[in-house]
Amino acid sequence: MQIFLVAFFGALGVVGRYIVDREIGALLTTDFPLSTLLINCTGSFLIGVISVIGTESGLISKDIFVMLSVGLLGGFTTMSAFSLQTFQLIEKGQLLFATTYFVGTPALGVVCAITGIQLARMLLAT
Repeated sequence: MQIFLVAFFGALGVVGRYIVDREIGALLTTDFPLSTLLINCTGSFLIGVISVIGTESGLISKDIFVMLSVGLLGGFTTMSAFSLQTFQLIEKGQLLFATTYFVGTPALGVVCAITGIQLARMLLAT
């Protein structure tokens, strides 16, 4: 049963990513893949929060943690899109954008995860 719930939550994550990407993309006039960067940072922040709520505080069960982290956030974040978009920027000759995106995405992702962890710990401590 858990595998079906992970798949269901994964589908929700994919739909969420599609909507966010479409809406942000409609507002932008740049080749820089800002929507994917924001999606990955948001997913990193949320997985930090969920890891504290699940693994550290025990406020959610291991099953729910898996559904949210592997399913929902796994479907929401976009490593494959990140790889393709980096290549496309290189191919277009936009090496500054490509380098900024390639270095910035994982760095900001880690910062967002740390921020989510610290915020969740702080809120749970009160």
